[in-house]
Amino acid sequence: MTDWKKIRDKFPALKEYCYLNCAEGSPIAEEVAGAAKNYYDGMKAHGDLIYEEWLDRVNQIRRDVADYIGADSDEIAFTTNTSSGMNVISQMLRGEGDVITMRDEFPSSTLPWLHNGYPVRFVEPVDYSYPISKIEDEVDSKSRILVSSHIQYATGFRQDLDKLSELAKRHQLYFVLNATQSFGTFPIDVKKQGVDFLCSTGLKWTMSGYGIGICFVSKEMQERFKFPAVGWKSVEDPDLMDNTNSEWKHSAQMMETGCLHFPNIFALGAAIDLFNQIGPENITHRILELSQYAVRKLQALRATLLSPIAAEETRSGTLVVKVRKPEDVKLELRKKGIILSKRGGGLRISCHIYNNFEDIDRCVEALKPHLIA
Repeated sequence: MTDWKKIRDKFPALKEYCYLNCAEGSPIAEEVAGAAKNYYDGMKAHGDLIYEEWLDRVNQIRRDVADYIGADSDEIAFTTNTSSGMNVISQMLRGEGDVITMRDEFPSSTLPWLHNGYPVRFVEPVDYSYPISKIEDEVDSKSRILVSSHIQYATGFRQDLDKLSELAKRHQLYFVLNATQSFGTFPIDVKKQGVDFLCSTGLKWTMSGYGIGICFVSKEMQERFKFPAVGWKSVEDPDLMDNTNSEWKHSAQMMETGCLHFPNIFALGAAIDLFNQIGPENITHRILELSQYAVRKLQALRATLLSPIAAEETRSGTLVVKVRKPEDVKLELRKKGIILSKRGGGLRISCHIYNNFEDIDRCVEALKPHLIA
C-alpha cells in the first residue's frame, strides 16, 4: 500500500500551504530540487570537466521519458516548455492543410498555428466536453491536422485518446497532442494511441519546475518532414566542429540545436524516478480519488461545477467550481494559505499526489460563503 503521507512529506511547500493548484504550477519534491542543485554543485567544484557525465545522465532521462509514454528514445527531444515544442511542430507541418482544435485549448495549442498562417477551425464544447462525434462534424476535405489537449486546462475534461486516434486515422489527420495537463499522471501510449506529435511542460503535473519540456516526434513524421531549425548539436558528430557538415541526426534530438539545460532536465529525471517508484497506476488512482472526494463535498453544498463529472472516463484531477467574484475569493483564500487559480467563472481546484482529504476539507470550508448553487 502506498504511503501517501510519506510522499507528502517530500514537498516542503505543503507545510505552509494548502496547495491545490498544480494545474497552474506545482511545488517540487526534495529530490527534484536536489537533482538540479547537484548539477550546480558539480559545476561549482569541477567546471565543465564532468560534461560527459551530464550527457550520460541526459541520455538515461531521455530513455525514462520515452518509456513513460511508450515512445523510443530517439523520438524524444528536450525543450523549455509546451509552446517551444508546438512552434516546432507547426513549422514542420506548414502547408499541409487546415487545423481542427478545441475552443477551450490553452493558447500554446493554438497561437503557433495561427501565427504560421494555418486556417484554424474551433470545435465548440458540449457541457464542458468534446464528444468525438462533435469533433468529427467539423472535419472537412481541407482538414489535415488535429490538435487537442489530453486534458483541458480550463475544465478538466479528459479526452479518450484511443477514440481520438481512431478519428484521426479515419480522416488521415496528423494527430498533435498537448499533454501539459496529463504528462506524468494520466497514461499515454503514443504508439498504441497513434500520436504523431506530442509536447508538454514539466512545470505542472510533472512537478519539475520551470524551463523544461518535452517534444515527441514519431519516426514516421521525422522521415516525412524537415525540422525547421538546426545548430551545431543537430549533426551526428558535433565535436567535429565542421562548418560544412550536414550529416543530420536521425532523431528528434535534431531539435536540440545547442547546449542543453542540464539542471532542468535533471529535475525532470528525478520527478520521473519518483513517479516510477510510486507507480503510474497508483498516481492516476490517487488523483481521481481526491478529485472525486472534492466533487462529493461540493455537490453536498449544491455548488455549481463547471467541469464534466457525469462520466468517469472524462474526469481528471482538475475541477472548476462557480463562485461569486472569483478573483476576490482567490486572493482571500490565498491569505489563508489556500492556493487555487481563477478560470472562467470560477476557481479551479487541482489535486495531486501530495494532497490529502484534509486539504480538500479545508478548501471547501473556505469556499462555502462564496459558492453559487
